[in-house]
Amino acid sequence: MYPNGSLFTSFKTVLQMAVFVGIVALSLLTARPAFAAFGVTDSGGYFVVDTDAGLVFKVSQTNGDIKSLVFNGVEYQEPTKGTHINSGLGASTVTAATVGTDYIKITIVDPSVPLTHYLMARRGYSHIYMATYFTAEPSIGLVRFIVRIPQALVPNGPPQSDIHLTTTTVEASDIFALANGETRSKHYSGQRLIDWTYTGATGPNVGVWMVRGSDEGGSGGPFYRCLINQCGSNQEVYQIVNYGEAQTETFFRFGILNPYTLVFTTGGTPPVLDTSWFASMDLVGFVAPTARGQVAGTAITGRDPAYEYTVGFANTTAQYSATASDTTGAFTCANMLPGVYAMTIYKNELAVYTGSATVTAGGTASVGTIAITADPSTAPVIWRVGDWDGSPNEFLNADKVTVMHPQDPRITTWNPGTYVIGTSSSKTGFPCYQWANVNGTQTIQFNLTAAQAAVAHTIRVGITCAYAGARPKISVNSWSYPTNPASSTQPTSRTLTVGSYRGNNVTYSFSVPASALVTGINTMTVFPISGSGTTLYLSAGYSTDCIDMDSVEATPTMPVIAVQPQTLTSVGTGSPFMLSVSATGGSLTYQWSKAGSAISAATNSTYSVASTTITDFATYTVVVANSAGSVTSNNAVVQLSASSSSSSSSSSSSSSSSSSSSSSSSSSSSSSSSSSSSSSSSSSSSSGGGSSSSSGGGGGGAFPFWFVALVAPLVVLRGRSQDRSR
Repeated sequence: MYPNGSLFTSFKTVLQMAVFVGIVALSLLTARPAFAAFGVTDSGGYFVVDTDAGLVFKVSQTNGDIKSLVFNGVEYQEPTKGTHINSGLGASTVTAATVGTDYIKITIVDPSVPLTHYLMARRGYSHIYMATYFTAEPSIGLVRFIVRIPQALVPNGPPQSDIHLTTTTVEASDIFALANGETRSKHYSGQRLIDWTYTGATGPNVGVWMVRGSDEGGSGGPFYRCLINQCGSNQEVYQIVNYGEAQTETFFRFGILNPYTLVFTTGGTPPVLDTSWFASMDLVGFVAPTARGQVAGTAITGRDPAYEYTVGFANTTAQYSATASDTTGAFTCANMLPGVYAMTIYKNELAVYTGSATVTAGGTASVGTIAITADPSTAPVIWRVGDWDGSPNEFLNADKVTVMHPQDPRITTWNPGTYVIGTSSSKTGFPCYQWANVNGTQTIQFNLTAAQAAVAHTIRVGITCAYAGARPKISVNSWSYPTNPASSTQPTSRTLTVGSYRGNNVTYSFSVPASALVTGINTMTVFPISGSGTTLYLSAGYSTDCIDMDSVEATPTMPVIAVQPQTLTSVGTGSPFMLSVSATGGSLTYQWSKAGSAISAATNSTYSVASTTITDFATYTVVVANSAGSVTSNNAVVQLSASSSSSSSSSSSSSSSSSSSSSSSSSSSSSSSSSSSSSSSSSSSSSGGGSSSSSGGGGGGAFPFWFVALVAPLVVLRGRSQDRSR
């Protein structure tokens, strides 16, 4: 078919050439610019390190800047700036060494700080392990490591710190806005130190991550909020060792080796790192695990199950924290440097217990079971807005302020109106922040009983942070707190506008006199005061933790009846009547009784009947009581009126006269008189029944004994009078 095989031979040759070209092209695509073996070389003023895991990096021998980051054949380092400590160190001594067969250490020493920084590689890992040691603060006023990679290569970072599409500046030179007004900044991490172990960004087939270490040499404690990323033309990934923005501590910690690691992946999150081999790297400031100790607690009692509890340890040398068990409160804080530490237990972010612990090398300091003793939430209150947890999380806009500027259009209002106790919700009805020039007054409406309004009360206002010396002050009804509270110790930088409410928790207590309060509806106003600040969101302001009013009432004494209920002698059937009592003692209750039986719903200081019937003519008492005891009033009798009695007597007299005349014609005078008396009694009963019937009381029945006893003598006397007149 193919003469002499020439066509087949040509096809075979072409195929072989194609395969060869493909192999060459593939090798070019995956070729590494240095070498495909673990090691470090000295090349034209740079140390070039191959990790034998796809990552090759190049370090300047002048100042220790990383000038190249090649991962799987792609250059990720931004070309004009370095990846480095701070904004780059000054002239430094840079050396490289291979340790054993599997580790490389580059040491950078800047004598002007002084500061020592390490870049280390481990065979087979696409990581740059780092550690920074310094004994004084650099002149720039912070210690950080910053990685710079072109945004187009790793575009997928935290959106709230992505500024590359912003069009306007909102505040200072570090908060910006998109065309639609949404704000972006490197400050808006939305995370506390204990919330993250790594941060970074991803792109096609790559993930670039910063994995933090223990942060024992940092400052600000477990809830410190700090920048960790910014994406402009470059994706910048940070490791902050110490930083002054929103800093709650007045000092930085020196003489600590601070480890952290830059990790490259093919897009996934970073693995758990093993740094136990640091012990063999001869690092200045390194303290082996055997020279460290730990603190252990058996349990924490008195916890609120709605909150996480963190145990913090701090001294001037180091800081640590551990999370307590949700079920028992047990905790262990390991790998601590020896020393005496202040130990603080936090309910969320509020300190509710303070103590101390002493750590020894190789030892465990047992603190046993700890009882929470300083939780302000346990105090009885009449009302409370929010909760005592050291954060504004229960309030309006708290879910937004750590990831955006307060003027962001996604925040609909800072002025929700009057907060009504028992009706309003703190999530929608009370702002997490107050500024003098934005929402300077916030009103709270509440009800008090007479006993509650009769005594002085304490109103507590807790804040978590303040800017420009702001502090709260209150007024209640027409009364104002007479003095200005002192400002608290707080971070000196911006806080509320840069994503942090984390300052120093402070509680202000205001004593409100009874004269300022009323029974029923009261209105309180809380507002920030300060002599500092500028305008709007940079005016004096603070973050609210909780506001409440203590539960105090006038102490009851044994009730004393000052005015007894009075007997009523002239009540007509169908007419109204009212009995009343006046008593002292505080928080009084009342129960009226008729003829010894409690009257349903008769529980006021007065008892009234709108239309009296025969059954209402009776003896009444009232029991007055409070928590100190009870007292029973004197009897009060409700009697038939004289007009009703006279009408009954007239009718009885007429009947008596008729009976007496009839009897005298057939009997003797004495018999007649006797018969008249008997007849009068009978007539009186009949006449009384008719009178009762005409008044709507029903006819024909026998009258009560008290009625007969009242009317009969009158009838007899009238009859005798008529006899004498004859």
